[in-house]
Amino acid sequence: MAGVIRRKYLGGAVAALGGLVAAACGEPTVRYVGQPQAGPAGPAGPAGAKGATGAQGAQGAAGAAGKSAVVLHYWSNLSATHPESIARAKNFTEFNETLGKELGILVDLSNAEAGAGGGTGGSNKEKILTLVAGGTPPDMYYTGYTGVAEYYASGATIDLDAELKSEKGWAEQRADIFEPIIVSSMWAGKLVGMPGYTNNNGTIWNKGRLQQAGVEEPQWDWTWDDFIEKATKFTSDENILPYSLHWHYVWWTSYLGTTGMLPIDQSTWKMQVDTQESLDVMEFWLGLLKNNIIRVREDGKNGLGEQYRQARNDVIFEIQGPYRIPTMRKNNAPPFGVIHNPVHPTGKNVFANNGGHNLIVFKDIEPEERSAAARVAMWMNAPKAQIQMIINATSIPVSGATMESAELNDYLKTDPELAGFVALAPYGYRWPSLPSLSKITGPVHQALPKIMLEEVSPKAGLEDAQRLSQIALDEDVKMMQG
Repeated sequence: MAGVIRRKYLGGAVAALGGLVAAACGEPTVRYVGQPQAGPAGPAGPAGAKGATGAQGAQGAAGAAGKSAVVLHYWSNLSATHPESIARAKNFTEFNETLGKELGILVDLSNAEAGAGGGTGGSNKEKILTLVAGGTPPDMYYTGYTGVAEYYASGATIDLDAELKSEKGWAEQRADIFEPIIVSSMWAGKLVGMPGYTNNNGTIWNKGRLQQAGVEEPQWDWTWDDFIEKATKFTSDENILPYSLHWHYVWWTSYLGTTGMLPIDQSTWKMQVDTQESLDVMEFWLGLLKNNIIRVREDGKNGLGEQYRQARNDVIFEIQGPYRIPTMRKNNAPPFGVIHNPVHPTGKNVFANNGGHNLIVFKDIEPEERSAAARVAMWMNAPKAQIQMIINATSIPVSGATMESAELNDYLKTDPELAGFVALAPYGYRWPSLPSLSKITGPVHQALPKIMLEEVSPKAGLEDAQRLSQIALDEDVKMMQG
């Protein structure tokens, strides 16, 4: 099926197929600015897009080159305490201490923890666009991958391919990125966001409960029918939730993908919401509700999800992502396993819907800063940095070389739950990044509870979502082609 890849790296588990593929450093391409200064790193300047790091810190990064470094100001979209924020900062710090010294580039992290405006919750689009309008954007910014097209379409950011086209090793590194990840980081043929890690979703199951009930654990290629057979064993106890399933468009996408169908045909830019495959998903979900495998949330508005149950020993199966692992461990959840979501009985397509964040570089900065920032983004995409994000933030790789690395596979032997999610990386899919994506997915998201609560029929609900989503998509396509 178009847009979904099946890589040779896996046969149901992560395999250690070779040594760590190091990031290609290449030749320095940045132009140095300023004059040498002596001494250790100086204090950070005031919070703001261009809060000065201090010439002494820049000189420290320039190292033996004897020239002041190009200083790059990085801002975060997540709070300081978020695991991804912490892991990103560690990576940037390592860059400063290694390749940054060679190339004369210093990533200023003085505003990385607080985010735009000096708050504790990270920055947001409105704050960033205000800075862009004022001509004082940061140099680099992490944002949800779905937002990268909107920034570029508004004229705020650069095409990373154009900036890196002469960089040694970039063509090979880019070609190794999983196709759905690179495609979802583009707008109108331009690479407008750099993927460095992602997340996905699969099925988490309660090992102890299955063993106590004499139910065999799910195996690779298990189907919707296999799932029903297992989950039905737990429907008689109202204190047990057989399946945690919030009626969300992301989970709908995950099930639709197992049929071999994607929500958007990107060759024609047509929505595929009211297809027979989508009807199959809704009929399957309605059957789960009818048979007490899934339940209605306490407020009566949606499906009962595991997030309401705080990882206690009362859930058998749940659909979630690797970001869920730290929460489960913090709450002393019972032992659990991870595998792909059950697949359509005839479609039989292993599929994982992905999310994640991309690094973007702003256009309204100096040429040497754009060049340096693109080089940092390339470093963050290379296997070494990806592996640290995976280990420190329970994330998922975005390229084959990272999947094959001995360092990653050795680590995953110590964390089989995370390994279960990593094994799904080559089967991932991401919705395309589109300026109006929330308007495109919104009708689907709103239709699902209405269908499940029988306020509309599956056919009528999906047809209405198809119509409204296509209207929003058509507007973006006009912009893309105009």
